[in-house]
Amino acid sequence: MSCFELRIAQALITDGDTNVLNKRLVFAVPDAAERLLRPILLPYDQDPFWYFDKLKTGHAPAPWAIACLDGEYELAGHVVATRPAEAGIRFAAYQPSPKRPASDFIPSLGTLVFFSKRGLQLAAKSSPLFATAWETLQECAEHKNWLTLLPPLSGPWLSEALKVDRKLWKENQSPQVD
Repeated sequence: MSCFELRIAQALITDGDTNVLNKRLVFAVPDAAERLLRPILLPYDQDPFWYFDKLKTGHAPAPWAIACLDGEYELAGHVVATRPAEAGIRFAAYQPSPKRPASDFIPSLGTLVFFSKRGLQLAAKSSPLFATAWETLQECAEHKNWLTLLPPLSGPWLSEALKVDRKLWKENQSPQVD
């Protein structure tokens, strides 16, 4: 497990002769994190330096932490069913969603986005997935922004979660998918 401080800034746009801040966030990924993320994102045709800028969470306010998995998992249903509503947790796949997804489309899970440390701490009680992220991030300062790479998911909980994921997704569809 690796944890890196992210540098996040609001983008500037030009409005005539003046520069003004917009709500778009720009993520500066540390070189060490880029080296670890490159082989993970390569199969999905993503670049670690630009992937985070494409997330819908790329607008202010900035997330407290982003956790990247070692690949995509079919766990969208697990995430929406186990994250507490007030936790401020979103997720994204590494591969972009189709422009016109089929009615039975279910996104994959590659990245978890946590808007607060307290939200992740709360969610850690509801799922081994969030507990793994909490284990990595619990010592990280609340007033900074973080990027972590989680270890490959495993264990009996994963087998069970994968078996029921499609059902959980259908029962808990949520607009908080990125």
